[in-house]
This record gives sequence, C-alpha cells and structure tokens, in this order.
Amino acid sequence: MSTAPVGDWVRVQLKTFCRWCNDHLKSRDLEIDHEKLAQEFKDGVKLHALVEVLNDEKLTPKVIPQPKSKMHCIQNIATALNYLQKTKKIRLIGIGAEDLYDGNQKLAMGLIWTLIVHYQIVEPEQISMENNAVESNPQSPAPVPKTKKSPKQLLLEWCNEVLAPMGLSVTNFTSSFQDGTILCALCNVLQPGTFDLSKLSKANAMMNLNMAFSKAKDEFDFPKLLDAEDVVHSPDEHSIMSYVAYFKSYDPVSKAPRQRGTLRGGGTLRKEPEKPPPKKSSSSSSSSSSSSSEDDVISSFFGRVGEPITIKT
Repeated sequence: MSTAPVGDWVRVQLKTFCRWCNDHLKSRDLEIDHEKLAQEFKDGVKLHALVEVLNDEKLTPKVIPQPKSKMHCIQNIATALNYLQKTKKIRLIGIGAEDLYDGNQKLAMGLIWTLIVHYQIVEPEQISMENNAVESNPQSPAPVPKTKKSPKQLLLEWCNEVLAPMGLSVTNFTSSFQDGTILCALCNVLQPGTFDLSKLSKANAMMNLNMAFSKAKDEFDFPKLLDAEDVVHSPDEHSIMSYVAYFKSYDPVSKAPRQRGTLRGGGTLRKEPEKPPPKKSSSSSSSSSSSSSEDDVISSFFGRVGEPITIKT
C-alpha cells in the first residue's frame, strides 16, 4: 500500500484537524467547517472558544461575540494567541492574528496541529506522570519528563510496548495502520476481548478500520477523526497520530482521555495538588527538554524554524 500522494494530505488533514476541534467545540454548540477553515478563525470567535475549552479557563478580555470591525476580529484572535504563548508557553511559529484574519489556511492548519501536539499528545503524558508521582508520594514534586524524544517517538514506542504481548508492532503512522488490524488491537489494549484478532483479514482493511472506529466511539467515546478510505488510500502521519493519541491518553477510571483542564464533554479533571516549587537548575533543564521535543514535532509540520514556512516538505 502506498502513502498519500503530495497534496492529498491537505484534504485528509483538513477533515481530521477540524473534527478534533469540533470534538471540543461541541460543548459550546460551535462547529468548524473543514471546507471553509480559512474563514473559520477570521473573526476569532471559534478560536477564542476553543482555547477556553481546552484550558477550562475564561480568557481576558472576553470574546466579542459578533465583531463588527477588523479591529474587533483581531482582538479576539490576539487574545487567544497571546494566552497560548504567554500563559501556556506554547511556541506559535510564524502565526499572527493578521494571518488568521486574512484567511491563511496553511497557518490555521499549523495552529490546530500545534494545539493537538500540546493538548492531545504531550500534556496527557505529563498529567499521567504527575498523577502517578503524587499517588506514590504526595509530598514529592511531580517530575517533568526529561526525555528529548519527540512526541512522535514516544507515541510510537507506546504503541509497540502495548502491542508486543499480541505479537504486533508498528514502524510508522502511515502504512502500519492501513489494514486496520493495529487499531483493532489498540481497542483490545483498552478493553481486552473487543476483537478476535485471529479472525481479522488484512485484505478487509475497510471493514477492519470501520469496526475499530465504531468500537472506539461506542466503548471509549473517541471521536471519528478519520475515514477508512483515507487511511487505506491516503494515510497521513499527523492525522493518524492525532487519533492514536486518544488511545494512549485514555483513563480507565474516568473512561475518557486525559487532558489538561477538562475532559471532553465538560467534566472537570481533578485539580493538581499543591507542589513545592522545583529547584531552579533542574526545572530549567527539564522544561527545556520537554519544550524542545514538542517543538521538534511541530517544526516537522511547518519546516525548520527560520526557513520559509511549509506544512509538509
């Protein structure tokens, strides 16, 4: 099976990224149309709402719900971007309020991917580590991951770790997922016995994928970010990573993916316990490593920092 031809990944990512946004925006009765993404962030209203939902916080200044001028639109966009950069310390490479107001689809896609990496792929891993540390020793400060591995590498390693007992492995987030057996196996990881893998045929890729999507939705409430035909004929790395991250972050206790701030649907995560401030030297080193690995996978989307921005090279 071949990977996506040049250009087809744009269509696939548009659907995946907008479905990811809509999974969060549904709590505000808002929706982003993937066919009109270039215009969806133009007034900043939906972007403002998305950032608030992802962080379970109200932004200041408040959104202007029906902006009548460019200045009002720019204010809405800038409020969201400033919060991400200054409060959450998320690097937004080459993305400005004017760009989104002007309908730059490439940068809008890049912004959504940045949010997926930070909130769907990276932070749930940190939450899990923090919770485990607190449960084992409530008086100890929760550690920050010190690995320099990229989120892609960590996600790939997790897949192979949980798939190994079933005699399965993956080497990438494209061709390894095309026949659907891996996604069915990941359903078994979360709920053993969901599928009889011995009865799955790699020749029935479409059926395998649709069964996995259906079970993941019914049993774990994962949104259907992907379409089976796209995974078979145009597998896109960023899109498949976005979906697989739901499996990795699934919390069997709350029966929902871990996420900073809120659970999808509005349920609030338990508050992080008070922690003594970390030592300056170790904090600086750990934070730098974590930020660096996150930047690596984001930069792979935009192109290297300092070069002309491209989504995929």
